[in-house]
Amino acid sequence: MKFFLRLILIGILSYFLSMIAPWWIIVVIGFSCGLLIPGGSLRVFVSGFLGVGIVWLGQAWKLDSENESSFSNIILELFPISDSIVLIAFVGLLGGLCGGLSAMSGSLFRQPDSNKKPSGYYQ
Repeated sequence: MKFFLRLILIGILSYFLSMIAPWWIIVVIGFSCGLLIPGGSLRVFVSGFLGVGIVWLGQAWKLDSENESSFSNIILELFPISDSIVLIAFVGLLGGLCGGLSAMSGSLFRQPDSNKKPSGYYQ
């Protein structure tokens, strides 16, 4: 249940706040949701990855289809990528990694490593 709550919250906030804020707002959203809604590191990463990745994939596809792939054709001339679908998938993957890593960072920030005993001369 927490997984889906985190996924929906990250997705909705990423969609609406990315319209008025810079692109890196997804990192703040992912970190905050990972910090506030507890869960295992892998589940938090996957929810952040899917939440932001699906939003960025959808927005990239929408922008590409609205202007008849003219912008993606310009980008494809710069990079050695064969198709605009690969470019859209890469954008989704990049956004997903940013969202997943930031959500996992928030989750790990919440869980300090208290079982580890200090070692060395300076304790």
